[in-house]
Amino acid sequence: MRKLMFVCLGGLLVISMGSMASSIQDAGDPATDQDAASKAWMDYMTPGDNHKWLAGRVGDWEIATTHWLQPDTPPIESTMNATYEAVLGGRYLAQTVHDMDYSGMTFGARGFIGYDNVQKIFVTSWIDSFGTGIATGRGTKNDDGSIDWVWMMTDPISGKEMKMRAVEKVISDDEFVMTMYQEMPDGTEMKSMVQQARRKKASSSQ
Repeated sequence: MRKLMFVCLGGLLVISMGSMASSIQDAGDPATDQDAASKAWMDYMTPGDNHKWLAGRVGDWEIATTHWLQPDTPPIESTMNATYEAVLGGRYLAQTVHDMDYSGMTFGARGFIGYDNVQKIFVTSWIDSFGTGIATGRGTKNDDGSIDWVWMMTDPISGKEMKMRAVEKVISDDEFVMTMYQEMPDGTEMKSMVQQARRKKASSSQ
């Protein structure tokens, strides 16, 4: 098992390095073209201002959640506890939603948020204990600092890919609000969830 894991990891490294080599070859053989291709790759992998902005969320948060299953049904209210950590040299923000009771079932989740320097967009992925797929999202920051997200995920009822829209608004360094809208079968959308997140304050030592 361990040998298989090393083989898989080694294969991923070869793919990454091979992609880099291919990019340099596509740019041309002269040394100047290789330098330009190498610089483009370095620019792609170097954390910037948007990564620093993401790192500002590092810490422990309490997230009050209101969830609507259908437009005409009462919402389900719950509180999640989440931890954000900067990983891989500050290139990504890792999110852990700690296991909790959700309507009698245990719920936990993991996510990653990043910023793609080439595409100029925020990128994210999400997995949780209420599914077996991986949801992915792309986000664009607006002039007011809010982020418009579009998520793609599996709809277990229809078996098809489902789109969800979200708007993330930063209230302060210690508070943000995420409002999610689910696309319905008829093409309309409903507000499906609101998450009110507040940073937990570190307890003062006695």
